[in-house]
Amino acid sequence: MMDQLSQLFQQLTASQDPDQRQRLATRYIAAGVVAILKQQRLVGEVLLALPKEVTVNSPGALALDWKESSLILMVHPTALTDVTPDQLVALLKHEALHVIWRHPLRYSTAADQANVKFACDIAVNQYLSQVPGGTATLTDLRKLIHRQVKSGLDSADYLQIIRKNHVDLNGHLRKTGQLLSGEGSPNGHSHSFPGRPQIPGDSHRGWLAEGADAGRLRLQKTAHLQRLLTAAWQKTPAKQRGLVPGMIERQLNVNRRHSRPRWIRQLSLWLGTVPHGATNSRARFNRRQPYRMELPGKITRYVTRLLVFVDNSGSMSDDEIVRLLDQVNFIARSRSLTVTILPFDADVHQEGKQELTGGRLVDYRRSGGGGTSFQSIFDYLNSQRTSKKSLILIMTDGWGEQAIHDHGYHRVVWLLTTKQNELSVTNPPGRVIVIGGE
Repeated sequence: MMDQLSQLFQQLTASQDPDQRQRLATRYIAAGVVAILKQQRLVGEVLLALPKEVTVNSPGALALDWKESSLILMVHPTALTDVTPDQLVALLKHEALHVIWRHPLRYSTAADQANVKFACDIAVNQYLSQVPGGTATLTDLRKLIHRQVKSGLDSADYLQIIRKNHVDLNGHLRKTGQLLSGEGSPNGHSHSFPGRPQIPGDSHRGWLAEGADAGRLRLQKTAHLQRLLTAAWQKTPAKQRGLVPGMIERQLNVNRRHSRPRWIRQLSLWLGTVPHGATNSRARFNRRQPYRMELPGKITRYVTRLLVFVDNSGSMSDDEIVRLLDQVNFIARSRSLTVTILPFDADVHQEGKQELTGGRLVDYRRSGGGGTSFQSIFDYLNSQRTSKKSLILIMTDGWGEQAIHDHGYHRVVWLLTTKQNELSVTNPPGRVIVIGGE
């Protein structure tokens, strides 16, 4: 495989035609991913799942960038002419580990992006046998602060150390030829072409969410990353999963198919017991005209719609909400349900109404963020004349008022992220399930 990579690299560096160079860059990246699939299946599956965009507008030879709620891998065809096969494999693995650690999402609003890049590179490079040129290492950090720093920490820990020591990264690194704000990279791996600025091997510029986009798509991005990583894990054979370092496996936070949480199994059972009108069936005789075989009979149709109210009061984290909705998404796919999601705090925010359609979480976003009123849910159901047979799921940490008027809505499941005795409502209608620790 490395022979094929070397051959493609030679063709890429020799090509002067922009269109041909773009095609060769695409093949070069694809060959690099295949080589990684043979070495580290999980990392290769992550790279395989990332859409690729080969463009001279990429801020680095390789760069992760957000396109709405989807993460893509941008590739600069000209900058790749300085990235040898060994360096390409190292750089691709480096990008995949950033995805596994969810770095492009976790630090999308950080103001000190130079420090963030330094911390994230330190965290992932410890799991690489070869470090890509232009990326920081733990040794670099130890030299900067003149003391030992533990290995195996999370990027957030390294970032805290950097901030605590008031390290002026760019000021120091300019002396050694390293610029960590997308201006260049060290060790001969910055790329300078006529009429173009220096292009680093790896750029984090696409991670930054600006303005209204900073929070608008965050939940959707979180769900997108979780689906991508779960699929990569499921495609990795069991034998090769055992080769994945424990720290990396823990970052995946995947939902194993064989161990769905207890509350999901309970909810699945309850969904099959809620009558919701009738539907035609030729497996039954028509009661009014039983001798007319061409007329269908009627059978009970069980609930196909689930109303989910999500506590947006501020004490529920984005990750917590997305993790719960992903589990509901599992039920929606397996039972062909239509799931309506409504955020609430002191009021139900109908403008934030979303649907889980086709087993895919659409652009769910937070609304409100004030105090919690469970009464607002039941008042909303009553005002909308929602059927009393509807199944209602309330995702909450349980902190609200003590007494409510349920307007006759009793098919309610309270999904608590805390302890059962922390639900403020006394004698709540329906059933209470605690998911803490599951």
